[in-house]
Parts: sequence; C-alpha cells; structure tokens
Amino acid sequence: MAMIGRTLFGAGWRHELALRLGASEDHIVRVESGVEPAPEAWRGKLIAMAQDFAVRALEVANALLASAANDADVAPPRPPLYA
Repeated sequence: MAMIGRTLFGAGWRHELALRLGASEDHIVRVESGVEPAPEAWRGKLIAMAQDFAVRALEVANALLASAANDADVAPPRPPLYA
C-alpha cells in the first residue's frame, strides 16, 4: 500500500489515499503497519486508482509528443476519474 500511495500521491500520500478511500489517516497507518488488515474493498479501489494514473500518464505523454510534432488533433489529458 505504501508503494502505491507514494507513487500516486508523493510525500503526503497517506492523507491523499485516506481521502480517496474514505478512511482516516490513522486507519491507513494501522493497515500500513500491519495492526489491521486492509478492507477487501480497498483492493479494487487501489487498482482503479493505479489504472487511472497510468492512463492519464499515457495521455500526457501523447499530448507532449503531439505538441512536439505540432499535431492539433490530439485531445488534452482528461481529469482523474478517482479523485
């Protein structure tokens, strides 16, 4: 969970992840430290967040490549689905 949190949200990952999972930051810390198991529902949400991040990263890369080639037909990256 820490790896996903850091990758998606950077330094303040616990707070951001807690917001998106509808949990408290304390709950995130307890799960991260192994005091409590992660709720089963989190798995699907984490997968969806990671997939959304990957799609947006590809869209940004595409937009950058297109702008370098002066291609006006490329759609801008869309906002996050799971923000």
